[in-house]
Amino acid sequence: MTQRKPMGMQWQSWIDKQINDAQARGDFDNLSGQGKPIEGLDGRCDEMWWLKQKLGDEGLSAAPPTVQARREVEAWLKQFMALPTETRVRLEAAKLNEEIRIGNRNLGPMLPQPLLDAEDLCRRWRQGRR
Repeated sequence: MTQRKPMGMQWQSWIDKQINDAQARGDFDNLSGQGKPIEGLDGRCDEMWWLKQKLGDEGLSAAPPTVQARREVEAWLKQFMALPTETRVRLEAAKLNEEIRIGNRNLGPMLPQPLLDAEDLCRRWRQGRR
């Protein structure tokens, strides 16, 4: 635990003394990341960098539900042709449509995601199988 700053000593002098003492004890030796640039110091000035990093670390998103739904649909559309059956295409499209309905009902930016057309998706899936 650090000691209290002595009366009459300037803060800058006290801080420098604490750093010098820690260096002398070897407290800064063998730290992870030694010799590597500090992440996030790329010249951008973003007051919320720490929050965005924490959300990313936790696998969370601050995006509104409509934006999240749009991202899920885009990712799903890239891979749905690999689904094994037409029934599975319909089931997953129905599940996504329910998420889209929920996202479109919530408050947020007016970026409604259109519902998926299961018939069109199944037609495309069948054509891709030929």
